[in-house]
Formats: sequence, C-alpha cells, structure tokens
Amino acid sequence: MEKPRDLNTNEMKLLQQLGNNPGLTNKKLAQLLGLKTSSYVSTLKTSLEERGYSVGPYYQIDYGRLFHNRMRKAIAIILFEQSYQYIFSLLKNIECFSYLYPIEERFFRSYMAGIFDSNTEAIKRIFDFLKQRGVIFHYELYLQDCQTYVICPTFLVDSQKATFVPPLNNLLDDTTVPGLSFGEWKAVPLSPPEQALITYFEQGTSLLTSAMEKEGEKGNFFTYAEWKAAKERLMSRKIMQPVYDIFPLPSEECSHFFLFIHGETPSHTEKMLFNFGKNSRLFKKIFLWTSYSTGKTYGVMYCISHPDFTIRLLTQLDMCKEIEDKKFFVMRQKPSPWEGKSISLKSYDPDTGTMYYPYEAYFEKVKTFVEENPW
Repeated sequence: MEKPRDLNTNEMKLLQQLGNNPGLTNKKLAQLLGLKTSSYVSTLKTSLEERGYSVGPYYQIDYGRLFHNRMRKAIAIILFEQSYQYIFSLLKNIECFSYLYPIEERFFRSYMAGIFDSNTEAIKRIFDFLKQRGVIFHYELYLQDCQTYVICPTFLVDSQKATFVPPLNNLLDDTTVPGLSFGEWKAVPLSPPEQALITYFEQGTSLLTSAMEKEGEKGNFFTYAEWKAAKERLMSRKIMQPVYDIFPLPSEECSHFFLFIHGETPSHTEKMLFNFGKNSRLFKKIFLWTSYSTGKTYGVMYCISHPDFTIRLLTQLDMCKEIEDKKFFVMRQKPSPWEGKSISLKSYDPDTGTMYYPYEAYFEKVKTFVEENPW
C-alpha cells in the first residue's frame, strides 16, 4: 500500500509535530526531534511542502470573537444538470463564498458551496431563485454555528508506522471531545492592520513582510512594528490560531471526501467524530452542521485519505450500527474546478464590531448572470 519511497522517521515526526503543535518554532522543533540545527528543520519543511505533504501555516479565525453580530458559514449542496463550469461561474457571483467544491456525479452533478452568512434568509433567497428558474434541480442548506477543528494524520504509533486504513470498531469509545463553540466578542475595534492580516493569514499568507508588500501596493503603509503588534493582538485575543494541513500521502495522490454522521444522541455523534480514524494516517476537519429545513444536526468530517480507505469505507460504514444516518460525498478532482478564499472585511464597521454582507447585490448579479447566460 505504501510507496517504495515513503517518508523517513524524521519527516514523519516533523509532520506529526506540525499537525499537533503548529505554533512551535524551528528551534523548538529541532530540540523535540533531536536534530542539531533549526536550519535543518527549515530544509525538511520546505522539502515536505514541495513534495505535497503539507500546506501552511495558515490561520483559522474565530468569528465569534471577531464580530458582535452572529457570523457563521452556510453550506449549500446543490444538484444540477448544467456543466460544472457554468455553475462554478454562477456561484462566484455570491462574492462572500468561502469555498466551492465539485462533488462526484451520480444522477445529477453537484456542488458544495460554503458561504459566509450574516443573513441566512438572504442566502436562501438566492438558491430559491435558482431552483425556481430551473438552473438547479434541488438544494440542501446547512448551518455551521461552531468552529472548525483540525486533526492531522498520525504517522507513528509507539515508533511503528500508523495504518492508512483504520478499523471503525471504536466509534463509541470514551474519548476527549474538545469544545467547538465560538468565543465571545470583546468590544475592541479592529485596527486597519488587524483587518488586513485576518484576510491574508486565513488564506495562507503568513509572513508579515508579504502582507506589508501587498498593502503597500495599495497605498496602505504601516511599519513592521505596527504589523507585528497587530498580529500579537490577534493571537493574544485568540481571534486567530495557526494550523497546518498535513496529508497522509502527497496531496495529488490522496482521496477527498465529506462524511456526515448522526448518532442516537449528540454525545454519540461527537464521540464518533473524534474516534473515526483515530491514530491513523488520515487528515480530518471536523464540523457540526445543522440542516436549515429539518433542524437535524450532523457531525461532518472533511477527510483526506489513502484511496484504499475511501474505496473500503462505504462497506465498513454499512456495518456500523452506531451511525443512525449518514451521507457521503466524494470530491471531484480531475478535472476539478474549485476555489477557496478567506473572509473579506470590506463591510466591517469598527465602531459597532459588526459586518453584514450585501446579499441583495449578490442576488442581482446571480440574476443577471442567469439572464445573460442561458444554459
């Protein structure tokens, strides 16, 4: 199952440390790994990134601490008959999208759209319009009122290589379930450098000098000390935290899927989320998504795995009686028109700490696109 040239022990240990402790300095990582110099850690990081094993660091944003008004993500899963490219171009008119994922075809083509949500009814109006006009056949809307939790692969268990294909007989074992709730907003307005850093850092630009250069090109000049102080304020208030995406194999060789699960109780659902694939070579992002139409809450995992695990998963899931309801979506990769971007603070009001998106303008853009681009 493994490649003839798999990772060596130092590389596995480094990836595991980056996933578990993304804020560690190269000096500290060198000490933990028993390496002589921090420069060698930097060399290893660069090599692993170039080979497709890691992305980061980028920064996750706690929207509860960031805004006074309720901000979350709405996730629309839509079914359609048009081409992926047509729907992709259409969805980009909802300019506050977070990500657009194409899903493998079944009876209909499908997209998963994550949208920054300050007004759910306004978002729903857009998709109701598309359904009424026949552009989409059906859609389901889910709401994420909590933070995303990242669990990176385990490469070594007691000095032995971790499995790519974990058993699923542990789903209801006792396990630590961390809190997923958003933090609380404090009445402290964001400065212009803080606003800029949130957007840059969420999308993966983690160097202050890079942010300085990009803002300087826009005529926004601040000293390095001001940028550094802005980052420290955001970190100390826990508005943003560093994270790496660590892949079990080079990213182009992995499978990507979303798995929705619902247990007998909320506690069962949470246990299953955190036990699924535990101590294995599997990357997970964990969410709680609530159906807007039914109020039913699902534990959701975005997983990046060895292809063998994805192939065997449906058979394994059918034998898991602990899961009362499940949904499974494989991400389409070749070709894969997808896009992701960070939150924009163009509409942020520092005096009130609020941000509301102009959904009416997005609705008009979607409407114009449909009228000018018949399918």
